[in-house]
Amino acid sequence: MDGPCQLPDLPPTNPIPFHRGETDLSKWRVLSLLDAGFLESLRTVYVFGVAGKEVIAVKRDGGVYGLGTNRSGCLGIGTAAPTLEPRKIETLSRKVIKMYKFGKRSRWSSDIAAGLDHVLACTSGGELYSWGDNTRGQLGIKSASPCLDPKRVEGNLTGRIVKEIACGAFHSLCLTGDGEVGNVGGQGATATPMPVPFGSKAVAVACGHQFSVVLLNTGEVHTWGANANGQLGLNHNIDQPFPCKVGIDRGGIFVSQVACGHAHVLALTDEGDLYAWGSDDNGQLGVGDMATGQLGVRDWAIGQLGVGNRATGSTPTPISRGIGRSVMLVWCLVGV
Repeated sequence: MDGPCQLPDLPPTNPIPFHRGETDLSKWRVLSLLDAGFLESLRTVYVFGVAGKEVIAVKRDGGVYGLGTNRSGCLGIGTAAPTLEPRKIETLSRKVIKMYKFGKRSRWSSDIAAGLDHVLACTSGGELYSWGDNTRGQLGIKSASPCLDPKRVEGNLTGRIVKEIACGAFHSLCLTGDGEVGNVGGQGATATPMPVPFGSKAVAVACGHQFSVVLLNTGEVHTWGANANGQLGLNHNIDQPFPCKVGIDRGGIFVSQVACGHAHVLALTDEGDLYAWGSDDNGQLGVGDMATGQLGVRDWAIGQLGVGNRATGSTPTPISRGIGRSVMLVWCLVGV
C-alpha cells in the first residue's frame, strides 16, 4: 500500500488525514522506533513499498526525510543502504512537493520482472524529480543506472509545467499544464519523456503495472500497453503499443476520473456512475462471484454489475447503476 497521512492543521495534498489521539504513527513498524518528538514534528508521511517498509516524511519546517528498506535506492537519500534513522533528502527539502508517485511493483512477487521501486515527485511550481530504479529508463534522465538522489527531469519538459504524474512498474507518465502527456520507460526506453499524441488535451493520467491510461477533456479514455487481463478495456486481450479509445459509449458518457490497480481500471463519470474492467482475481471489479464469498460492491450495487467473469472483464461495465446515489471518488490499491 502507498499513501500519505497528514496532520489536520495544514491544507491537504492528496493525504489521508489523521488526528492525534485517533491515529498513532508509531503503530507503523517502520516508524515504531522513532523518537516521539520527530513524529510530532511531521507534516506529511508517505508510507509505500511492499508491506509499508519505506517512508518519505515531510516536517513542518519543510525538511524531507527517508527511512526504511530502501529497495533500489527509492528513498533518495544518496545511498541504496537501508536505514532505520531518518536521512534528510537535501534536494527536496524546502521545496513544496505537490505529489509523490511510487512505482507499482507487484506486492506478491520478489522477481525483478515484477518491477523494482522508482519514485516521482512534482513540485507546486511544476518541476518533476525522479529517483530509484531505472532499469528501463523510467526515471526520464540521461542515465541507465539507478539514481540514489532525486534528479530534475528536463529534456522535452524544459520550460513545461508538470501538473500530474503516474508510475507503472517500468514506466512513468507526466501531464503538463497545456494538456500534453509525456511517456518514459518500458520497452524501447527513452532518456527523456516523449510526447504521446492525442487529438484533444489530456486532463488525467494513470498507470497500472505495465499499461497506461489517459483521460481527455472530451471525457474519452485511451489506454495502451499490456492487456493479458483485458485491462485496456478493448474487448480483447491483445497488447497495444499505441493509445486506443476505450468503448464507453453508452449514451454520451463523460468520464471525469480514472484509477488503475495492478491490472484493472476504474472510471468514474460526471454523473457519478462507476465502470470497471480488467483483472478480477481478487474481486477488485466488484463482480460478486468470488469463491471466497467476498461480494465487494455487489452488496450495494443491487447486482447490476454485468461483468459476469471472475477472471477478467475486458469490456467496461457499470457497477454503480441503480444504487440510488452517486460515486464521488475512485482509487485503486497498488499491486492489486
